[in-house]
Amino acid sequence: MRSYKIYPKQWMELQPYERPDEVDKYYVEMSNAVLRILINKGVDTEYDLDINELQLMAMRLTMYFEDVVSQIGIWDAAVGEFERRYGYPVPFYEPDDDYEKGYVNIEDVRFVFWNELQSFYYNDTFIFPNDALLNQIAEDLFVIFDGQWETAPENTRKKQFVHNPEAAQNYWKARKLFEWFVSQSFVSTMFKSAFEDEFNSFMELNDQLDIEESMAAYNAMTSISTVGTYNMLSMPAPRWFARIRKNEKEIWESFRLNAPSLYKYLRTDGSKIWFLDAVADTEVAVEDESIHAEFLKKGFDAGEYYLFSTAEFKGKRYQIGLMTAFSGENALQMLEDMKRQQLFKDSEKAAHKLFLKHSGGKEMMFFGSKQELVDFYAKMGMEKFDLDNKSDCYVAITFEDSATSIYLDDFVKCINSPDNPFYDKKYAEDNAFDFLMNISNCDYHTVEYLTSRHYLDDAVLEDESDKDFVRKYNRFVVDYSYFSTKG
Repeated sequence: MRSYKIYPKQWMELQPYERPDEVDKYYVEMSNAVLRILINKGVDTEYDLDINELQLMAMRLTMYFEDVVSQIGIWDAAVGEFERRYGYPVPFYEPDDDYEKGYVNIEDVRFVFWNELQSFYYNDTFIFPNDALLNQIAEDLFVIFDGQWETAPENTRKKQFVHNPEAAQNYWKARKLFEWFVSQSFVSTMFKSAFEDEFNSFMELNDQLDIEESMAAYNAMTSISTVGTYNMLSMPAPRWFARIRKNEKEIWESFRLNAPSLYKYLRTDGSKIWFLDAVADTEVAVEDESIHAEFLKKGFDAGEYYLFSTAEFKGKRYQIGLMTAFSGENALQMLEDMKRQQLFKDSEKAAHKLFLKHSGGKEMMFFGSKQELVDFYAKMGMEKFDLDNKSDCYVAITFEDSATSIYLDDFVKCINSPDNPFYDKKYAEDNAFDFLMNISNCDYHTVEYLTSRHYLDDAVLEDESDKDFVRKYNRFVVDYSYFSTKG
């Protein structure tokens, strides 16, 4: 059998600095010890992973241990957020009396290992947390970590990078911190799949915006590093650092990425370039050091519109990602479309009030035919409302801060509400869990609404005995699967 090994070069690809030292060499050796466990236990064949994926998994599991030993604070932030949201320090694994924060715990190791396995499946398959092999491997990993606790060196270089005080004052250093965190930290295990999705979505705009691959890659990284939620807490990097660096919470939570808009150049004033946001009809000042170099070089045309996004940090605004110029009919049509989209968002709150008025205050309504649904919306003044899909039953759910969701018979049958005449207990037990984690079936607002009200409590993993387990952890499963969180 071939002997596989992790080399220092591979370990350094996950570090925020370039040259290895003795501490890195120590953790490379530990990564190899972890890798041997994964290979010997048959993780590759049992979970259909290749050697490159096993090596990455071994290094990230080691980075969890390194984080706790070095008191870097990433895992501590995760535990704190789990407790705040869900009332337990780690999902799926009930802590015993020996559980100690700031130390390596078997429950933590089990969850971190589960997260590693689950991330390779994205949302295609749910890995059962109490799988016998999973827990056996986690126990073997815990033996290694627990045995090295007293002698493992602290990685002061990584801790200094994560807690660099300059990053809280400097936008570019903050961005560098975010980019490392979302692409190389042990909690951001879904980065590869997320990056591919984001990259492909930007490349689909190529016909409209003439985007080169390098710019699509830059935009993908920019998006993921500032607002991406592809991690175990479904939380963007700035919010993570508000919890990792607790004394600077307000600074990190003030970081904001604004949606793309169309701008017209107004004037240059020192280090700032002033634009008119043509959609919002407001003036904004953008730091000139952040403007795309091509446009700084050739200058701005007062007759053109510029499409770009901005980020706000420490009271300053920065241009971020792609900048594209438009003129003539194309620019005017785009401006009209973006204003229409904004009006639609503004109208959602009004539609929410109308829905409640005509439903007798109910946020969720069930309909036995397409015509019943169409008639309801006609009462709201939406005579042109229609659906392409025909179904035996429908549900409409209104939200104050999001568009109304409408679903057809398969989903309706799973909703255990006293108002639902179409509820089918057997069908719900067989299918409800799929709606908790399969984002192609539903949207986050809807599933979060239903689980928080216990309307999907029939969901089971394998049999009836799983039902209490799913109920206890369904909020986490929904947040994790949909890469979203409420509050």
